[in-house]
Amino acid sequence: MGLRYATFDRPLPKGTIGTHLAISYPTYLTIPKPTSYTTFFVLRDPRDIVVSWYFSARYSHVPMDPITQMRKDLKRLSIGEGLKYIIDRLDEWGAFQAQQSWMIANQDRARIALFRYEDLARDNKAFLRQILGYLDIMIPEDQFHDLYDRQRFERHSKGRRQGDEDQYSHYRKGASGDWRNHFDRSVMAYFSHKTGDLLEVLGYPE
Repeated sequence: MGLRYATFDRPLPKGTIGTHLAISYPTYLTIPKPTSYTTFFVLRDPRDIVVSWYFSARYSHVPMDPITQMRKDLKRLSIGEGLKYIIDRLDEWGAFQAQQSWMIANQDRARIALFRYEDLARDNKAFLRQILGYLDIMIPEDQFHDLYDRQRFERHSKGRRQGDEDQYSHYRKGASGDWRNHFDRSVMAYFSHKTGDLLEVLGYPE
């Protein structure tokens, strides 16, 4: 399957853990579940996903199939053409369709919650509290702060503050809305042509 987004027409094999960050809602439905379960899915502005993928494929992702070829292709393209190239790849892999599929999950709000990456980027600690609260996980305050401290951006970026960019790092920036710094009119028009009403469906302003 390579880096294709996780979409299957039959249940996952027994003993398989579906960890793909962009697993589709139809695939999720095929996963056997206990009587009592809770699920959440984190949405992200697809334009930021495009930018993140561009810098990851261009600079920081571990060389593997198909990253090796993508990196060669991106080296010969301008950033604008490179972003269009990434839009094409994400479209081929079903990334945008996988995101859109989760909007149906709003019909099952008792078991499934949709969160947004933008809230995580805005306030990491508050987002962590919200997730734990939704999952009904109660932990002592000192353990909560220890968990937050171990996972905060500065720890993974070796001291770089959230929002300070290092395009060669897997933890490049940790901010939302970065698409505004890279999408020109041509790229935005191409994105809209490829994705149709995706932004409206996902609830992101154009």
